[in-house]
Amino acid sequence: MEAVVKTLKVRIKNEVLTTRKKERLRRITGRDTRIIEKYVRIIHQNRKKICIRTKKGKIRVHRGKLDDLTLTTSRVKEEERRKTFPHDLKKMFPYCSHNEFQECRDIAVQLYKQWYRPNTTRPPIKRARRQLINGKRFILIHLPKEKNNTLTRWWVGIRDSLDTWKRNTPYHQKLWLPLEMSDFHQKELKKGQIKGLELRYKRSTSEWWVYFQLKVLPPSSFLSDNSSSSLPPAVLGIDLGINIPAAGVLLTPKKKLTIKQIKF
Repeated sequence: MEAVVKTLKVRIKNEVLTTRKKERLRRITGRDTRIIEKYVRIIHQNRKKICIRTKKGKIRVHRGKLDDLTLTTSRVKEEERRKTFPHDLKKMFPYCSHNEFQECRDIAVQLYKQWYRPNTTRPPIKRARRQLINGKRFILIHLPKEKNNTLTRWWVGIRDSLDTWKRNTPYHQKLWLPLEMSDFHQKELKKGQIKGLELRYKRSTSEWWVYFQLKVLPPSSFLSDNSSSSLPPAVLGIDLGINIPAAGVLLTPKKKLTIKQIKF
């Protein structure tokens, strides 16, 4: 049985964020958003070279060819690196690391595949102030009372590479954000594994939020017991994605989980 991906929404304690942290958070998310939009435009402009249509009518983006157009090679000798490429993203965004470029690239590829429509002349771009981060770019910690004098127990640290280029060092600093973690959030975190997070800014309330992406396995009791039951089918949950597809999880009378996706 496949795992279910859930989203856990946690508020950042904006009232205790310093002005410096708010500014750096705005710059980091704004930078990543612009890089993602730039990648989407590059993919659309070069779609005949790097995009392949599958038998099911979907498209597949060749990430290696996309890197040839945007980035220099990594982890090779200086004389073996690419010197010229059509879109020098490192020159456009000098305060971004190589790994962050590749993560923004992966996000742009997924968004382009979701928004793609054949025979369109404009790139499918939607403005969104957010930052998608994988498990290697953030740290979630819990500080007990005896080791923490503040009221905040839960902190998330995201990679802060804005000053890395100035200091000429391969090591990045962390931007620590206080979280308003309740007992419900802590119980949900124990149910699954965190695969990534997304930072969002709500303009209506001027607040920052963290959306954790949790990979949750079905309960073992549902999978091991296949005996018949008089219980009616029950919907366990519905998850809405970016392109408004609904993922429904159905519990059958035989205690089997059925996952289906419906696009509106």
